[in-house]
Amino acid sequence: GLKDSLLSKRTSMQIQNIVTTVREDLIGAQTQKSIRALIASAIDQLGSDSTQIQIKKLREILLGEETKKKIASIVDSTSLVLSTQLNNKIFPKIDQQVDFIQKRAGELLIALALLALLIIGYVWYQKSKYVKLVSMLTYQIHETPNQEHYDELTRRIRKKAQEQNLEGTLRKHLSNQGILGHDAWVH
Repeated sequence: GLKDSLLSKRTSMQIQNIVTTVREDLIGAQTQKSIRALIASAIDQLGSDSTQIQIKKLREILLGEETKKKIASIVDSTSLVLSTQLNNKIFPKIDQQVDFIQKRAGELLIALALLALLIIGYVWYQKSKYVKLVSMLTYQIHETPNQEHYDELTRRIRKKAQEQNLEGTLRKHLSNQGILGHDAWVH
């Protein structure tokens, strides 16, 4: 609580005082001034002619012909190793895969065609089931004996069909069943 807070602040202040004292005793004020002066002098000399000459010499060493030759040697040896690896290990594997694909291309195409036919057949079968289901439902709705229920139900169906842009599809289906002429389905 409060005691811990006061102790930690007090301890923190004591530690800070000890660090400051040790720094001043070990380094001393004169040493600190000398270090500051040395840093300031180094910064001032960065713009001098002698520093600029030294920087140019360093740049020439780093970017000179000898460095370019060493970099070219590294790139050449790396390229040679990479080329050898590609030719000896990777390209033969690719060639094996290409040979397999070329040999099996006809079989793969036939398998893909069969798969496509199966998918198309399944979709057509599902569609025909849903057409039968919709036909059965619309016929049963059409045969509803209670006119009030019939009118309410067909009104809601027509409204939803209009909202979902299915009214044309609904009309076509009802027409195919021969039940489109009833007033509730049309208006």
